[in-house]
Amino acid sequence: MDEAPDKLSIPKTPEDLEALYSSLVENLPVHVTCKDLSGRITFANQSFCRLLGLPRDKVLGKTDFDFFPKELAEKYRHDDMLVERSGQTFSDIEENRSGGDTHFFEVRKMPIRSADGRIIGTQIIFWDVSEQKRAEAELGQERQLLNALLANTPDHIDFKDRDGRYIRVSRAKAWQMGLNSPADAIGKTDWDFFPEEYARRSREDEAQVVRTGRSVVGKEEELVWPDGHTTWVSTTKAPLRNYRGEVVGTFGVSRDITNRKLAEEAQREATEAAEAANRAKSDFLANVSHE
Repeated sequence: MDEAPDKLSIPKTPEDLEALYSSLVENLPVHVTCKDLSGRITFANQSFCRLLGLPRDKVLGKTDFDFFPKELAEKYRHDDMLVERSGQTFSDIEENRSGGDTHFFEVRKMPIRSADGRIIGTQIIFWDVSEQKRAEAELGQERQLLNALLANTPDHIDFKDRDGRYIRVSRAKAWQMGLNSPADAIGKTDWDFFPEEYARRSREDEAQVVRTGRSVVGKEEELVWPDGHTTWVSTTKAPLRNYRGEVVGTFGVSRDITNRKLAEEAQREATEAAEAANRAKSDFLANVSHE
């Protein structure tokens, strides 16, 4: 007969609970420290000690004023006292400049209570979120650059999903489409704005881009806008990919080449007229010579 499994070991004494707590906080990938009501450090895990570059015995009994600039230590003390007075958890993103580097830490401060419910100190848990903050800053800058491009470029730019629905358009394209705002295009398709033949060709090009992952570059086409006026554009459509590299739609850039087309047409007509004039002159001279 199989032996009964061991009963779950539940900490029963303060020493057991302390050992369990110590084991937990020493293995968490965060910095943990506890302070009494006077701000003196009563506990610090190894991660916190490594951050300060000091052994634990050089950390316990000290205050933030022993390790940080006065202004920063005063802020930390103010936040600790806020937790002790309110009994509420405090959360913040703190900026820390040291050694020429800037680091950001996400901080949680919670009251420590005695067995009878009295607040006897503060527990602080914090971790480095510098990479996340830098990524957010870079993303914000990229978003700002994209917004500036879409708002100011004279080219017609659009982003569409796999089904050809507009995700975003440039201000210039929205204006040509007769819209009050670029946001008015979201969710619509070319069939909502352009003749059926153009909408069909455009959709075929986009489906090809989505299917193959290859761009359609510099396609020249005549375009009738919703108000009836016509322009010539040179269009490039490329795959729109997500962070995993999967094609989730397309983006297109169309440049107005109407003036170039008109100049080419004028040049063609001038050339044809000159050739006709030369032929007439040759015929005239041939006739005169014959007579």
